[in-house]
Amino acid sequence: KTTLLNLVDGLDRPTSGRVVILDRDTTRLAPDELTTFRREHIGLIFQQFHLIPYLTALENVMLAQYYHSQTDREQAERALEAVLEGVDAVIHLASDKGVGDADVTGTDRLLAAAERAATGHVVVISIIGCDRIPLPFYASKVRIEELTRASRVPWTIVRVAQFHSFVERLVATPAGLPLPIPIIADLRFQPVD
Repeated sequence: KTTLLNLVDGLDRPTSGRVVILDRDTTRLAPDELTTFRREHIGLIFQQFHLIPYLTALENVMLAQYYHSQTDREQAERALEAVLEGVDAVIHLASDKGVGDADVTGTDRLLAAAERAATGHVVVISIIGCDRIPLPFYASKVRIEELTRASRVPWTIVRVAQFHSFVERLVATPAGLPLPIPIIADLRFQPVD
């Protein structure tokens, strides 16, 4: 996901091929042109945006207003929707390393804001086989896909494979513990090099 994000925002260049966004080959842009293109067409919302999890996105904006002596709900709604207003596409790469409830609620909030702002398209990155592998993290990916399909925003779900290093770490970690840890016998992965 990090590599994809870095290619989309122009921080990395592909070793071969092109990156085309809005009919422009960003791999051929000069640094100052890329900076302008990024500023005008690419927005990044980082995974750790430190929202209060039990508040809605709107309530989080209003909380910030409260500390600045402004609690106008209409103003908060406009500020929240302004983030996504005029955005052609949102690529949702967020992934909590835990069970994933924060991912599910975060995705729900993102889709609701994208719908209100009439965002053109949402791309959600998921995992190959998440609907067939009985792990809580994968179950959250399935819930995110369900929310995405149920939204009124045009969407694409891209399922990617996991890296060998992740699978190795998942299997090797229990082996290094002093006590025997049961491992699910039917773990299946589709890693990629």
